[in-house]
Amino acid sequence: FDRGRQEKTQWTFAVPATAKITEGKKSISLVDVTVGTKVMVRYTKDGETMNAATIKVMPAKADSTKK
Repeated sequence: FDRGRQEKTQWTFAVPATAKITEGKKSISLVDVTVGTKVMVRYTKDGETMNAATIKVMPAKADSTKK
């Protein structure tokens, strides 16, 4: 895994009811995470299925074009 690469990759995870989903220090629900939101996922693999254990919503980058 090369942390320096900036290409966009889409992965699909199963999200069990036990998954912990956070935004900052606040717990949120999966329905609060919108399409296109950048997240960090810690997961376990069960055969071919990747099961999310934790989902952390990443802060949005500031738009440098705004003044």
